[in-house]
Amino acid sequence: MMMYIDGVERDEHQWRKIFLEVGFSEYKITPINGFRSLIEVYP
Repeated sequence: MMMYIDGVERDEHQWRKIFLEVGFSEYKITPINGFRSLIEVYP
């Protein structure tokens, strides 16, 4: 399942902004297969 904003896929810049605003100190996005990615966030 993909997460969307107004029907548009979020890019890494948008994810970074969200993660840092809610208090995560670091994140890692790993492409898996096609359009799917694994997103890890760290406290």
